[in-house]
Parts: sequence; structure tokens; C-alpha cells
Amino acid sequence: ILTRGDNYAPPQPGAILQAANFLAYARLQAGNSTTPSTLTREQNVFYVTGGSGQITAGGKTSALHRDIAVFMPADLEFVMKNTGSDALTMYVVSEPVPDGFVPAKAMLVTDEREVPVRTPMAASPYTLPGASGHWAHVVRDLFSRSDGLATIGDLITVTINPLQMGEPHPHNPGQEEIWAAIDGDSLAFLGTELRVQHPGMAYMIRPDQVMTHSNINAGDAPVKFLWFSGSSIKH
Repeated sequence: ILTRGDNYAPPQPGAILQAANFLAYARLQAGNSTTPSTLTREQNVFYVTGGSGQITAGGKTSALHRDIAVFMPADLEFVMKNTGSDALTMYVVSEPVPDGFVPAKAMLVTDEREVPVRTPMAASPYTLPGASGHWAHVVRDLFSRSDGLATIGDLITVTINPLQMGEPHPHNPGQEEIWAAIDGDSLAFLGTELRVQHPGMAYMIRPDQVMTHSNINAGDAPVKFLWFSGSSIKH
């Protein structure tokens, strides 16, 4: 969906990322398994949207179903299997591992349905100073730097209830924030434009301190996004 490139001059559609490696959509057909794989100089988060299966890494096996998120650190062999009759579907976020980084030794699994809701007034440590959760955002935290992420600061889901919207705001240079729609249609407010955003579509706001953005739910059912943020500025 999104790959590495340049937000100001993408070499091809979707090639805008400079901190993360990619955002992709994956499908594992019924009865299939992946080959044993080890991530080198990258780490992945898998967010399951449908089907059923299991993932094994480091001697630990966990069930996969809708709303399960898995953080797979670098240098750990894993296998994923579809144990159901339908396709196992998921979003995949990949981040690079910088030189000298020591990855976690075990995969982490989070069931989003068991995560306490962070109310709009409880801002993440990775939001801009003074931010208050941006109005209507109903947040559930999946993984953060404290869990072993190397480049991405925070990975969450954000739900916006019917006829509500987030607070319009700009981003600072180097800040990379991705909004991937996973449930429901919404409106992406980007600068002076409105774009209809369907599930499977994602965007990154231009971090120029000028362009504002928001997400608007003009419908009669909640909409949900997979959100992650990092910085392309090297410290």
C-alpha cells in the first residue's frame, strides 16, 4: 500500500515513507503455511483482519484471528499457518532496525479487544506537545517503543464514532504518521481537499507545518484505522 520513497516527490504512487519500510496487505489461503522465516534488519507487526490460524516463534505458539496484533522482532524465526477454511488476512507494517539496536528475544501478541480504551484526553507520549488525543479519537494501544519497536514510536488503532471527526492539525518536518482505513468508509481531510477513504487505503500527511489533516466519519457506523508514527530525522 505504501513503500519507501519521498513524501514531497514520490518516485511512484504510494512511495512516500522515509522512516518505516512499508505498509502492506497480506493474505494466506486456507490450509497454507509460510516457510520458516527470519527478519534481518527489520521488524514486522501483523494486524489480523479475518480468518483464523496460528503463529509460532521462539517455542511459543499463539492463535490468530480478527483483532490480534503480533510484533515480530528481528532475528527470530517464525512460521504462520492458516488453520481455518477462509483466507487469513492481515495488514503488515515493516520497520528498519538501526545499527546497534538490540531486538527483543520473543514475539509479542496483543488482542485488541482486551486493550483498555485510551480516551481522547489521554494523549500518547508520541503525540505532539499539547495534543489532547485530537477530539473524537478512541484509541487502543497495540505496541510502542517500550515493547521493542525500533523506528516506529507507536502503533495503535483509532476508532471514530458516527458523525464525529478528529481535530485538524499539521505535522512537524520529519514526522511520519500513517492512517490506514481498516473498517468503514470515511473522509480524509487533507489541506483544502476531502478524499473518500475506503478500507485498504492509507495516507501520510505532508509534514510541512502547514498542511492540516483530520479524519471525518460522516456515516452511521463507527470507522476504524490502523495508525503508526515515526520520525525520519536521524538523531
